Amino acid sequence: MKSPLCRYRHSGDFFTTYGGGPVDTADARRTFYVMSQMVGLRAKGSRKGPRIHDLRHRYAVETLLRWYRNGEDVERKLPHLSTYLGHVKVKDTYWYLTACP
Repeated sequence: MKSPLCRYRHSGDFFTTYGGGPVDTADARRTFYVMSQMVGLRAKGSRKGPRIHDLRHRYAVETLLRWYRNGEDVERKLPHLSTYLGHVKVKDTYWYLTACP
């Protein structure tokens, strides 16, 4: 019996619609926009507020800070974070090291 949470196991997409196709990024942004209004992070009708891409930035910076605070070898671990973020080159991930003091 197939789980309703994993109806399309053979899809190449991580997130899928109910029909099994890929989630449209514009729909994801709109949903995030509405949800951020619902929880009070954005005023109704305001163009100012958090963006879905801000979550990615926050994750990267918090991960790096945690590694530094724990005394971990950031240089050794950085390629893992780079791969997770989908960066082709590790140098593209180094930007996050300058993103906060």
